[in-house]
Amino acid sequence: MRNLREWLSVCHRMIRKVHTVAIVAMLIAGAAAQQRASHGGAMKPEPADDPLTREIKAREMRIWNAYRQHDLAAHNALLSEQYRAVGPDGSIHGRPAAQEFAKQPMSGFRFSDFRAEALGEHFAHVSYVADVEGPGPDGKLLHARYVVGEIWVLEAGEWKCRNYQPTVVP
Repeated sequence: MRNLREWLSVCHRMIRKVHTVAIVAMLIAGAAAQQRASHGGAMKPEPADDPLTREIKAREMRIWNAYRQHDLAAHNALLSEQYRAVGPDGSIHGRPAAQEFAKQPMSGFRFSDFRAEALGEHFAHVSYVADVEGPGPDGKLLHARYVVGEIWVLEAGEWKCRNYQPTVVP
């Protein structure tokens, strides 16, 4: 019976992963078709200073500041109920717990090349570069750079992060 439960648990996690990937793919495909139709077949990049980018960037800053300050409630309030994060190592996580904040302390961060692109009325694709600093195991300040891709969803009139995936870059 124990092996069956473990197998079912693994299957359930795999189905959730496939479901998330399928939803993101459908959103992107639908938005691309909608954008091609509304722009005469030529896709145009969203300007980096449009209202959607400004609004989501402000919310993203609040998420990162809450993480830096170990404010779990403020951090998680900006995440969708269906939030999933895919870590640089490929691991999948839901909303973080307080212990996760303590495991990876952050002393500072900076965003560049921040862009948000509407995928219909209720979804947005967000990308940016995050330069992050924090203490290493030996106490020395470490720097990491991530290229981040996210999907945001409009829930009850509020933009919330649905999917987060950072990729470490040199």
